Amino acid sequence: MRMTSGLTFLGLPLAKIFSSSSGIGYELLRNVSLVRMENIMSTVVLILVMALPPTIALQWLESRITSKYGGR
Repeated sequence: MRMTSGLTFLGLPLAKIFSSSSGIGYELLRNVSLVRMENIMSTVVLILVMALPPTIALQWLESRITSKYGGR
């Protein structure tokens, strides 16, 4: 689940790059084509900020379940 959620946060902006005229992926592609490094970095940081809390929560849940049930 943890790996899938991380891949989802990578796949969503990529899908929006090719299929949308608005959104995070579109903004990223537009900024890349205009060579606006500060906007590119801010978009990447925004995606990171959105993806990190669920990943941390799922890591915590995974470690709690494996310690309780003796995961192998």
